[in-house]
Parts: sequence; C-alpha cells; structure tokens
Amino acid sequence: CEVCISLPNMQFPRPLQRVWCIYELVHGVIHEKPISYMLFEKSGTLTPQEKVEKAKDMLNLEVTNYLCDVRDAQCSHQPDKAMLLGLMEEKVEGGCDAVNAIALNLLQPEFEKVRLLRGLSAISLDNEDEAISLINTSIV
Repeated sequence: CEVCISLPNMQFPRPLQRVWCIYELVHGVIHEKPISYMLFEKSGTLTPQEKVEKAKDMLNLEVTNYLCDVRDAQCSHQPDKAMLLGLMEEKVEGGCDAVNAIALNLLQPEFEKVRLLRGLSAISLDNEDEAISLINTSIV
C-alpha cells in the first residue's frame, strides 16, 4: 500500500488543508509507506510575460503558505474531524503538534523541488538574462 498526494493546482494545493488528507499522509509516514506525488498545472500556451509571471509565482511557492495546522483543517463532516483529531492526539506521540511537524518535514523538500523546477521550466530560454536574474533573486 502506498500514499499518493495529488495536487491538481500548485497555486492552491487544497489537499494540504483537508484533515483527511493530512491524516492519511502522516499515517503513511508513521507506518513507513512509500509516498508518491502527482503534481499538475494548467495546460495551454502562455505568452512570454505569462511565463515569467508563472515562474515568479512558482519561485515564491512555500509549503508553509498552504499547509495549515491540522486542528484548523477543513472537513465536510465534523464528526469525522473530531474522530481524526482524537486519533492523532491518541496514536501519535506529541499529538497534533507532531502531526503538523511530520507533514511539514515531509512536504518541505518536495515543495522546494517543485518550486525550482516548475519555476525554471516556466521561463522562456529566449530571455536568459531575466531567467538568471529571477533564479539569483530566489536564492538570496
């Protein structure tokens, strides 16, 4: 069994704000299951300016902007949320604070990879000077 995180929109990765998704992610980590990522982005033809703007957006992508405290996560059925939070407090050493730390530690490196790779792929290589400038400002 494997855990797959599907993020259909990297500008607003909604699963990172859903209690069931966070629970399943952390449950997979605790039980040493492989974690896979499916990342999607809008298709279509972008103008050179749209490519640069998209690259800037991706270079500013930070998991901490999207991953919420599990206690504040959304759930359409409140009894499920109460049950899951109770399980996390009971079964995970350190409770919800530990769940938040596990999720952040797991996702931070993946967001870093996506941030740089997607940002670079969105840049038109015809504008090498702007690409280099954009990369340099993101590293500082």
